[in-house]
Amino acid sequence: MVFGSLALALFAAPAQPPVEVRWSGPARCIDEVTLVAQVLEMAPPPSAPIELEAVELASGDHRVSVSYEDTYRVVEDANCAVLTEAVALIVAVRIDPVHTATKVVPAPEPEPEPEPEPEPEPESAARIEPLPPGRPSPPIRPTVLVGAGGSLGALPRGGASLRADVGLRRGALEVDVGGIATLGPRSQERQGVDAAFRLFAGLAQACWVLESGPVQAPLCGRAEIGVMQARPRGLARPRDRDALWVAPAIRAGLAPSRWRFAPEGFVEVAAPMRRHGFEVVDEAVGLIHRLPPVVLRLGIALRWKGVG
Repeated sequence: MVFGSLALALFAAPAQPPVEVRWSGPARCIDEVTLVAQVLEMAPPPSAPIELEAVELASGDHRVSVSYEDTYRVVEDANCAVLTEAVALIVAVRIDPVHTATKVVPAPEPEPEPEPEPEPEPESAARIEPLPPGRPSPPIRPTVLVGAGGSLGALPRGGASLRADVGLRRGALEVDVGGIATLGPRSQERQGVDAAFRLFAGLAQACWVLESGPVQAPLCGRAEIGVMQARPRGLARPRDRDALWVAPAIRAGLAPSRWRFAPEGFVEVAAPMRRHGFEVVDEAVGLIHRLPPVVLRLGIALRWKGVG
């Protein structure tokens, strides 16, 4: 009966969930088995994957980037065993710092009995203690974004908006430059006259990226400058027209935060500084198109985030 109860208790014990280690690039230097064992010695099992990237430097050292949940650290050393212990400690402290401290910090030793005080020595020059190292600054990472979506207001009958940005991100701040092209169908025909409109603009923007768990939301302010083109058809003497496009704009997006290549949905609102109107007077056609106070763009993009 005792053996039967013992067997039942063993089979009823919950199985430990597997620990997932993800590599960005080839696995090197870090021993995954040793890493997982050291983490489990100091803390409960991780609830999220441990993301690693290792690069061998020209000096012979290894640089290891570790990302766990919202924690990101970079460590360097020539000894892979030391790097494995450092990565395990970073992950364990993020999981349960109190539990990790009880495993890492040794118990205080009993104070020794006081010894006789030695004779005072001559005063020496004051010793200057080095300041403790400060918190490392976040790395600068490149970003690239390409996207497409719909545009309302810039063209008479709506259109498709294509865009591409490149930029740099440090912490939550991101700065980008890029371009936008908006194309669409010709305007509605009036007395045999219509026109094709196109918008081409460059942009410069600054974004503050809000992160919450697995998602991030970039909020951006930008300036756009370019040209609005009108190409009429059906006139006796058609003449193309180009108008200056200058518009401040705001942008909001939503995307996964942990993926190197991530889809990002976005919405943009631009307010043209001059509301140009395109009108045909010679043929008594009248106004073909006038820019509205705001232009709306909706779409989806693919963003690549590099490693600093």
